[in-house]
Parts: sequence; structure tokens; C-alpha cells
Amino acid sequence: MHAGGRSPDRSKQRASVTPLDTAQGPARRSPGVAHASVALPLVGALCVFAWLALAVWSASPWRRLLDHGGWSDLAWLAALCRAVPAGDVVVPALAYALAWLLMIAAMMLPTTLPLLALFRRIVASRSDAGALVMGYYDGSKLPMWKWAREYTLADNFFMAAFGGSYLNHVWLICACTPIDDHAPAGARAQVDERGWLKTKGPADASVMKAPAEFLGGETTPDGFSVNTTQPPYQPSRIPPAKGGDPRYADPARHTLPPQKLKTIGDTLSAKGVSWVWYSGAWDDAIKDGMQAPDAKRVIINYREKGAPNFVTHHQPFNYFERFAPGTADRERHLKDYKDLVAAIDKGDLPQVAFYKPQGNLNQHPGYADVLSGDEHVAALIAKIKASPLWNSTAIIVTYDENGGFWDHVAPPKGDRWGPGSRIPAIVVSPYARRGFVDHTYYDTTSILKLITRRFDLEPLPGVRAGAGDLTAAFQL
Repeated sequence: MHAGGRSPDRSKQRASVTPLDTAQGPARRSPGVAHASVALPLVGALCVFAWLALAVWSASPWRRLLDHGGWSDLAWLAALCRAVPAGDVVVPALAYALAWLLMIAAMMLPTTLPLLALFRRIVASRSDAGALVMGYYDGSKLPMWKWAREYTLADNFFMAAFGGSYLNHVWLICACTPIDDHAPAGARAQVDERGWLKTKGPADASVMKAPAEFLGGETTPDGFSVNTTQPPYQPSRIPPAKGGDPRYADPARHTLPPQKLKTIGDTLSAKGVSWVWYSGAWDDAIKDGMQAPDAKRVIINYREKGAPNFVTHHQPFNYFERFAPGTADRERHLKDYKDLVAAIDKGDLPQVAFYKPQGNLNQHPGYADVLSGDEHVAALIAKIKASPLWNSTAIIVTYDENGGFWDHVAPPKGDRWGPGSRIPAIVVSPYARRGFVDHTYYDTTSILKLITRRFDLEPLPGVRAGAGDLTAAFQL
């Protein structure tokens, strides 16, 4: 591979991976999204106006003239009627029809608005996006759209696992599902003879009465951890034990046991390939997590305006025994965003770099917006492109999972764990195809495949055989 007439040192080539979160958060009133909070008052105002119009009409001379056939004495109405075929019938008929439509709308308002409010309450129990499941964002004005248009957009890329952020972050580093053999009964999902989740009592026939309540859990009946569980090490949402080691979550409370499954970090280290997982607000979150158990957290999952909102279950290596507090691997491989910026400035990035933005920049619906995260990642890419690192760098920007919008593209047939729904993926590199849409089937494990192929690593067993390795996105 070469760029600009000279061949880069292949031994120093880097794969920079930027996993964002669910990219469908509120986009600071992003274009393309309608808001019911604005529409409902307008409808109400229109109906009130209709009532007033009818009252004025009934008290005006027009009604008298209309009722007695004298309406044609009004010159402007007579002219209008002459201009319209059969106008002496059409004009009053249209006037009456419009008046009745407005009156009916006004009469329905007291019933319609409570029904709309009820509908919004029902969908709010399942989503904070106002039931805009059929909505979309017009990304044409967003910064990352420009990078996608200039380089490669993979439009057949799927999240690795049927699950949320927690499970898909773990799959990004190991193509595996964590194990929690000793999860308490209350944390385990309950299924019936068909393998379907049980419900609390008989489910109502209609969600208009009440949403179904399922007996789900963080762990499958056979001991796989699939829903958000806290890490055993700080930063964790579970504080340290009083008087215990502040680097650890309270062992008396349930956390995911330290994992021993093989990760991409293991295979990279075995080959002597340098790598780091960078995370926004990592250093501050460690300090925040090591406070006394009764101290207020202001970094970890703290969503007040201006706070970084560090999300603990987005840090997959923090669940693995090899990266426990006090280990050399933790110090070497888990670092803060500011260390990433410093490495770019020095032109000294590791050969493989993962970057997870902090919570308020990860585009998650409900607590982050689309534009801030888009601007943040686009600026980081621009910084790398302007640096000496650019000629030996491949950047993959993707998401952990789909944010809830309906997608017409069904995932391919897979296995017990996935793949799940489609997610965006953008490849930016001097070696990436320019202005290209890649239709190859990929999922999150394709990133592991690319890194494994590039550095001739031991393959991870969970990587899907049918998924591509992203090389179709490059001109090599």
C-alpha cells in the first residue's frame, strides 16, 4: 500500500476504532424530526379559532342573507358565484361544509387530546423518543456525513449481538458473551417451556390497558450475562465497600465476576502489537468511583448539564481479570481521552487504538444529542488526518447498537447471540475507497477480523465466519 508516492512502514500501521453509542439520540432539534409538543398546541389553537369563527358567523348578516337567499346581494359574493360554474350552489355549500368540518374538529378536541396523551404515555413506557420508531435523522448537514461521502460507508453492517450497549461492547473486544454462573435467582430471566420470557401474571389483551411486564433479568437461565451488569472494578456504579479496597466494587453486591475469556487485547499482546483502549473521562471516573460509598458521584452516570456522564458498562476491558486494578496491563492498555490527544500530537499512537467517547458525547438517546457527538468524532478524525499519522492509519467509526428506529434491512441468519439490527459504519483512511458504499455483509466482529488479518493474530473463536473482514472497503 502506498500514498503520496511513498510506501508507509507497514509494521507501524494502525487501526483506530471509534465505537459510539446509539446514534439516534435527540439531535438538538435535529432536522427531519417532528415534535408533538409543538403540533398539539397548534391543533388546539386552530379548533378554538373554529368555535370563534362559527360564533361570529351565526351573529353576522351573512347568515341571514344565506338563510334567505339574499346572500347574492353582496357584490363580491355575486362576482364569485358568476366565476364558478353553478356558483350559486357551490359557494354556499363549500362555506357550510368548511364550517361543519371546523365545528366537528372542535367538538372532537376534548376527546382527541386525552387519547393522544394516553398514547404518548404508553409509548413513553417503552421509549423516550416520542414513538418516532418510523422516524429518521436527516444527516446531510452533520459533520460525519461529509466523511462518509468522501470515504467508505458500509451500509450492510450489523451489531454483533441481540442486546444493548453492554453486550455489544463486550462483543467488540472478544466476540463472546460474558459468563455469570453464580448470578442470583433474581438476576436470571425466567422462560416458559417454549423458551419465551414469562410475564408477571396474565398479560392484558391490549397495551391500551397496561404494558406487559416480563420476568427478564441480566443473566440467562444457563448463566450468560446479556443485560447490563456492573464491573467488579472501579469505575463501577457499585461503590467500594466501607473500609474495603476503594479500587473495587463492593464484593457483597452482585457484579459480573472477573472474566477470563480471550480478548483481542490478549491476541494483540501475544504478538507484541501495541494497543490501547482510550475512554473519555476515564481518569476522573476512577477517582469518582474510589470515593467513600456514601459520597455523591459527579462523573459516573451523572447526567447534570456539563458533566461528562461516564458510563461504566461501556468499558468492556474493565470486566476482565487481566486488567484488574494494580496490574501492569491495566496501566499500559486502559487510558484517558487526553492521553489519546497527546499521542496524536506526538505522532505516537499505538498500532491499534480503540476510543469510546464519554457519555455526553456518545449520541445515546435520552441523555446525549446527535450533533455534539458527531462534531466531536469528526474533529478527532480531522486532527488525525492533519497529523503525520495519517499515511499509516485506518479509522473505523461505528456504534454499539441500534437506537430503536425501525430498519427495513433484516439481519442475516445467525446464531444464538446475533447478529442484531443494522448499525452505521464508516471507514476513513488514505487507503479507503473514495465516495464508496460498501454492500458487503459485516458485523461488529468484522473489526476483529480486520485486526486479526492485518497483524496475523490468533483468531477469536466467536468471530462469525460469514461476515466480511472490511478489506472490501480498501484499495490495497
